[in-house]
Amino acid sequence: MSSAESLAAQPAALCSEGSAVRATAAARRAVARVLGIEPSTLREDTPLLAVGWDSLARICWVDTVAEDGWRADSAVAGRAVTVADLAQCLRPGGGR
Repeated sequence: MSSAESLAAQPAALCSEGSAVRATAAARRAVARVLGIEPSTLREDTPLLAVGWDSLARICWVDTVAEDGWRADSAVAGRAVTVADLAQCLRPGGGR
């Protein structure tokens, strides 16, 4: 890859990285709201079961992220084990 191609590819990589960071933050905030805990207590590797995650929380989480402008795949969210797993199922464009 030439240096010009490398530079051209960087913005796409940065956008993708930025989207992942925003998705992780959105997932963390929504989990915290649903469970009534501080978002700062959650990390990407926080086990969801350890903070009280259950099927009702998952359903509420999907609704909560939609209110924040994200779409979530509820089937993927149902298999999530950590906050990072939840972030991976988010896509911009939800809402009501």
